Amino acid sequence: MDINIIILILFYFLLPLLLLFLERKVAIIQKISPIVILYIVGILLGNIGLIGEKYYSIQDTLSSIAVLFAIPLMLFSLDIKKWKKLAKPSLISFGIIIVADFLAVLAGFFIFKDKIPEVEKVGGMLVGVYTGGTPNLAALKIALKVSPSIYVATHTSDIIVSSVYLIFIITVGKKIFGLILPEFTSSSPELTQEKLTEEKKREYEGILSKNHVTDFIKFMILDIIIVAISLGLSMVFKNIDQTLLVILCVTTFGLLASFIKPIRNLKNTFQVGQYFVMVFCLIVGSMANIQKLLTNASSILFYTSIAVFGSLLFHLIGARIFKIDTDTMIITSVSAIFSPPFVPMVATAIKNKEVIFSGIITGLIGYAIGNYFGIVVNYILNIL
Repeated sequence: MDINIIILILFYFLLPLLLLFLERKVAIIQKISPIVILYIVGILLGNIGLIGEKYYSIQDTLSSIAVLFAIPLMLFSLDIKKWKKLAKPSLISFGIIIVADFLAVLAGFFIFKDKIPEVEKVGGMLVGVYTGGTPNLAALKIALKVSPSIYVATHTSDIIVSSVYLIFIITVGKKIFGLILPEFTSSSPELTQEKLTEEKKREYEGILSKNHVTDFIKFMILDIIIVAISLGLSMVFKNIDQTLLVILCVTTFGLLASFIKPIRNLKNTFQVGQYFVMVFCLIVGSMANIQKLLTNASSILFYTSIAVFGSLLFHLIGARIFKIDTDTMIITSVSAIFSPPFVPMVATAIKNKEVIFSGIITGLIGYAIGNYFGIVVNYILNIL
């Protein structure tokens, strides 16, 4: 194996560990959040020439591995019975997103109708990716017969604009939305802000101590088994979208495991899951190519910006009308604009793991309907 690849892999997995260690000692890191720092570091390194495009396949593989390991770990400790209270507002919020996506893309279509080639196809891809995720974007490229140059410009725009959106969400988004929307009501009254803050301070202390190492071995073995079975099933059912199937499987198996009390009571499963999410953030950030986009496809970049932030604005208005709480609005927005793998990261950033399940479920619904929605919107824009 190329020594540079080995160094890159070590960098991706060790830098998050270093930040977790420094977080308890350096106040500024705790205040900003390691997640934000890793995302920014990734974007910078990916655009100053230190990490070339030749490593894209390695980055893609590593980010997938990190996600697959993170999701079950972050679900093991959830009490699914509490989701009954969250289900209705989550589904209403996701319904608002679908309408918001269409309105934002429609507005952008009229602005760039004469400026972007295949603009109706770009609109179809945007509603697909911002209802579901990247798998929908790729599928719609084929379904709508989008030219490679337009697809690459749209995908690159998506990565850049989504990165800005994500940084906004995990830094000041909750504070701003909290001025307009109701506060989240926890179904676990014992999880006060003081306790959450205290938990944060002790999150990774003694994670591999003698008292916890047995639990660590148990849940990592279980995690590996879940990922292996999920990948195996995706190979058996080749006629089903593999990305969708694998995510659905690891989510389902993780949720089923959470019903087993001894598994739910294993220590530090959520924290180790957070670590894998941090690895994912660093990798994804380093995959964005800002210069390439600004040089070749500025109009598509602006269209994508309207689609993302216009949708966010319409979603916020709808959430206000239907009295959706701040955390539910944020997590369902992230599950649509991004995809289920990003849900645990944002739940960590907003300090509310109770909404993880809701975000993942609405994200999976988005995967299921994204292709249909994209094709329908493309048809409508063609008529216009």
